[in-house]
Amino acid sequence: MNGIDKKCSLCGAGEDEEAPEEFLGIPVCGKCFTDLELGSVEPVDGDPVLTTILDEKGTLLLGEITALMRRTRRELGWKLLSVAPYISDQVEDPVHRSMMESGLIITGSSIIRMGTEEGDGSDEDERFITLFLILGQYLDISILGRITRDEGLDAENMLDGIVLSRLHDHILFGLLRSIEVEASSEEETVIINSMNLLGS
Repeated sequence: MNGIDKKCSLCGAGEDEEAPEEFLGIPVCGKCFTDLELGSVEPVDGDPVLTTILDEKGTLLLGEITALMRRTRRELGWKLLSVAPYISDQVEDPVHRSMMESGLIITGSSIIRMGTEEGDGSDEDERFITLFLILGQYLDISILGRITRDEGLDAENMLDGIVLSRLHDHILFGLLRSIEVEASSEEETVIINSMNLLGS
């Protein structure tokens, strides 16, 4: 950890309680690491959908992230999507709020697409939700990096920033559109509410 962060990102335990390990670059205490069975996450072939929209840094960790999502119940994906519109009630800073909303959309839609119908119940743990929130924000930064590189954009330029935002929202909109649900269902409402966050 190089002394950068001595606390567990999932439960907040300090180094006096348990020396943090690392999971995909995230400091995690030994208890959370064991409880959430993070040591058993073996990398698999990265999700092809996310592979096409992430930069190189993102794809380096995609094997583990894909494996984690494949063992997670789809129900958690719906929970993450349903929470996204209410982040504004908890986070005042607009930039941080937008990143959290985007992160929930990315991880929620991906878990719905890749997840399992039945799991071991570990994803009911709030620490598991926190983990996906952190990973979602990391994936969002990776998507922004990919767009910036591919389009030759300058993030400091205001006009380029508008283009970056529009392309970013278009990608997330596509992730939501790929989810198949019945019309006039509760799930459709969750997707529509998430779509309404984009471009707002």
